[in-house]
Amino acid sequence: MTLTARHKKHRPAQGFILIEVLVSLAVFSIGIMAVLTGVLSTLNLQKDSALRYRAGLLLQDKMLQLNELPYSGGTSRGTSSDGVFSWSISGEPWSAAPPSTKKSRNRWEPKPQPDQMSKVSVQVSWQSARGARQVRATQLVRISHLAEEGE
Repeated sequence: MTLTARHKKHRPAQGFILIEVLVSLAVFSIGIMAVLTGVLSTLNLQKDSALRYRAGLLLQDKMLQLNELPYSGGTSRGTSSDGVFSWSISGEPWSAAPPSTKKSRNRWEPKPQPDQMSKVSVQVSWQSARGARQVRATQLVRISHLAEEGE
């Protein structure tokens, strides 16, 4: 065997190194894209969580206002000071006794009360990357202006 024949036998192919580099770059690119997708997803979830938290604070504030101020019935709407959230308050009369469908001699009839209770719903909505989002809460509120008119 001559020196040149042995040299050709053990010499690596030059094209093989180029293919190894290209494959490793492709694998590295796919890995980086997966990591970046995870980071972007986490950032979007964090932003959505922050908006949901702020909406909950606005909802809580509106519910506290219902307890402090007399609710006069009807529907009211508004937006937050920064314009990100819109809210609405709506109510409907509430009766403690469910309506009875049976006719009975001893049927309990609720007496008219000077203070009327109302079932009030507060809804806060906003736009996010996932579309329209909302949170809602409901509570019973005494309509106190009726008590003043009845006296």
